[in-house]
Amino acid sequence: MAFEQAYIAHKDRLLTLSMALTGDRSAAEDVVHDVFARLIREPRRLRDESGLPAFLTVCTRNRALDGRRRKGRETVLAGTEEMRDENPDSHNPAEQAASAEEHEILLGMVSTLPDSQREVLTLRMWGDLTFEEIAGLQGTTKSTAHARYRQALAELRARLEKGG
Repeated sequence: MAFEQAYIAHKDRLLTLSMALTGDRSAAEDVVHDVFARLIREPRRLRDESGLPAFLTVCTRNRALDGRRRKGRETVLAGTEEMRDENPDSHNPAEQAASAEEHEILLGMVSTLPDSQREVLTLRMWGDLTFEEIAGLQGTTKSTAHARYRQALAELRARLEKGG
């Protein structure tokens, strides 16, 4: 897989993952830039097409968490509007506004989850990692990673049912 193809295939997913972990559009873009810069320095990674998504996801996760550690424990609320998945075919401003508002509310809720739950949720949903891969990253068991994911979903579901 050529670098350009890899970039086109993975950049949006990695940006979404990075934004979920950093909460900041600019920081997320920097993370994705750094990840692809690393890929340029390690072109052998392009030959392993089946392992490339996991490699890019892990690099993005690690780089985003490094940035969060440097900044300290800030609330992850900034940049949520940019994360929404716009439908380019939809030109209805009311529909776009409602979608953006719902997405912002959900991401605000995700940002208040405990770090371990938020990380499992974002890696599973936006990083497309398996629970086994997530467990390896978190230094825990597959069942613990799965339990954290279930706890995060249950917490989000309870908050949504209460109305935020």
